[in-house]
Amino acid sequence: MLFSTPAENGNGDSSGPSSTGSGSQAPLQPVDLNSRATSQPTLSVVIPTRNEERNVEPLLDRLGEVFAEGRTEIIFVDDSDDRTLEVITVGARDCPVQVRLVRRPPSARKGGLSGAVVAGARHARGDWVLVMDADLQHPPETAAALARAAVRYDCDLVIGTRYAGDGASADGLDGSRRALTSQDPARDDGQEPGGQAR
Repeated sequence: MLFSTPAENGNGDSSGPSSTGSGSQAPLQPVDLNSRATSQPTLSVVIPTRNEERNVEPLLDRLGEVFAEGRTEIIFVDDSDDRTLEVITVGARDCPVQVRLVRRPPSARKGGLSGAVVAGARHARGDWVLVMDADLQHPPETAAALARAAVRYDCDLVIGTRYAGDGASADGLDGSRRALTSQDPARDDGQEPGGQAR
């Protein structure tokens, strides 16, 4: 999902819940991991992470290839219990795009994924905020195309979907993820989603 940030709700807005997602703690501040700061990025890419240590390095490589250096910032909001934090920190060194990190300790993880997205959006400095998963199910190349379309057509909101155009429900999903996201627990007619017999 990509959306424009309203000028009246920039990162100085203190209304609503804090960046921790709890509303009662002081906001967690992002840390700049690679000193490639820009005065005003056009695009902020918000990536919530939870135990994504295997995906972060290839994700950063691909993001660095498709997003403009100096016009983009990447904001990881990390809720991990594995080595994701370490891998983000090391990978950021070689990324040509500015990488910032908001680390949410267990006590500040209220709201789960949506809380992480809100925390990242609150720290976004770009005119546009792009939210994408760290698991590479959202290809960075497609995310970059969404960002270009949003800017070109001056849209307020752009949402990528595998159901549009020539896409199919299975595009972008594989293996167990396909099975998990396609199951309907209320369905008990002996058929898989899509009408195929089990």
